[in-house]
Amino acid sequence: MKEYAVVEKLKIWFEENAPVAICFSGGMDSGLLIYAAKEAAVPFVVFYGVSAVESVESKAQIYSFVRWVDASLCCFKTNELKIEKYLENPSDRCYYCKK
Repeated sequence: MKEYAVVEKLKIWFEENAPVAICFSGGMDSGLLIYAAKEAAVPFVVFYGVSAVESVESKAQIYSFVRWVDASLCCFKTNELKIEKYLENPSDRCYYCKK
């Protein structure tokens, strides 16, 4: 039942801080935030950075999840392929594309 406690705490936070914007990476953490915001029934917008290096399947899953929770989605293109340090593929490359 610990999992439900997390969602309940998030719902309270969303209720106290609405409206909110949630950046969706497609991962579990940001997905949980979206779910909790929906459960809290507060106004929120989901932002998603569309990447040229992300698979079509991954993008489809993200769009599907956002439709499932019936959220507003704002997409923007990322340009990590224009970042020289990212293209060098160092171990800290995520820092450069999220900067």
